Amino acid sequence: MGLKAVVKLKDNIFWQDGSPVTSIDVVETILAAKNSSTVHGYDGVSYGIIKSIDVIDNKQFMVVFNEYSYDWKSLFNVIFPAKLLEDANIEDLFYEDVFGCGPFKLKEWVMGEYILLERNSFFSGKKPNIDAIKIIFNSDINYLLGMLKKGEIDVLSLPVDIDLLKEIEEDDSLNLMVKPGNLIEHLAICLKPENNSQ
Repeated sequence: MGLKAVVKLKDNIFWQDGSPVTSIDVVETILAAKNSSTVHGYDGVSYGIIKSIDVIDNKQFMVVFNEYSYDWKSLFNVIFPAKLLEDANIEDLFYEDVFGCGPFKLKEWVMGEYILLERNSFFSGKKPNIDAIKIIFNSDINYLLGMLKKGEIDVLSLPVDIDLLKEIEEDDSLNLMVKPGNLIEHLAICLKPENNSQ
């Protein structure tokens, strides 16, 4: 690749409001991140490696790097619409005005309690089979295990607690499948029967 790359966006990528994702969105996001005092980079790669970034046309942009990083693409993991960056700091968009182009979009966020996601009808990839996802934030593992056992939640991310994991895996009454992660995460999945009622 050297120190210069011309990047072309895929066709038919849309924001959650149906407007197209453009190279202007990408360039404005990167410039805002480079000028931010708190947004530094991703996966150990700093926005400082980008010397310049310019729009070629609606679907293409050119990046010139100060130095090469094999993981430079990670800097483009989070992009915002340029129109949002006109009236807000990029830092605020990470935490307050979440807006995307993925399979789900934010419907409701109650800080410290839960996030509710719903299917994004403008997503151009394979449509998810799930209509909505609710992510619950609660530090009471017994409360969450009770919800999992009752089938009120489907997946639980477990803390690193070897005794707790062993207890859950050995408790047949819970009817759970526990999958260890690669590092420090484990998932407990509720095996409640599928509801076939019409």
